[in-house]
Amino acid sequence: MPTDYFPTLKELNLFIEYNLGEDTALEIILYNKFPNGVFCKTCKRVRRHHKERKRRSYCCDYCGTHMHPTAGTIFARSTTPLTLWFYAIYLIQSSGGKIPASELQRQLGVTYKCAWRMKDKICWHVALQKTYSYKYSSKVNGRQYQLGLV
Repeated sequence: MPTDYFPTLKELNLFIEYNLGEDTALEIILYNKFPNGVFCKTCKRVRRHHKERKRRSYCCDYCGTHMHPTAGTIFARSTTPLTLWFYAIYLIQSSGGKIPASELQRQLGVTYKCAWRMKDKICWHVALQKTYSYKYSSKVNGRQYQLGLV
């Protein structure tokens, strides 16, 4: 089930237009993944968290437990900057998924292996979203209803 965060084309346009950085990309993921605040597993309640320096993680202000917003997303365990991921998603979505990995390599300035992996993960996630959107939605009286999986 696709439960992780995936930026919309509107968010990507704003991100690219204003040339936002790595910390902003991480905040976008954090606030879209946890819209009501970050739940601390140790404190067992929603608490304030602050960004860890030089890491893709946030730390609970009360107990110090670390939380990684990219965990469970396509960005997990990747050393590629989130800004490049967002730009790759923008290029793939705007081309309808028909951009070759070699063009991604040229546009992003990464290796072919990295560009292919990014394209593979992004296209896989988009296909998974479409599958669950189709499979778990139904039309009743001309209205589209989602079952909370999308």
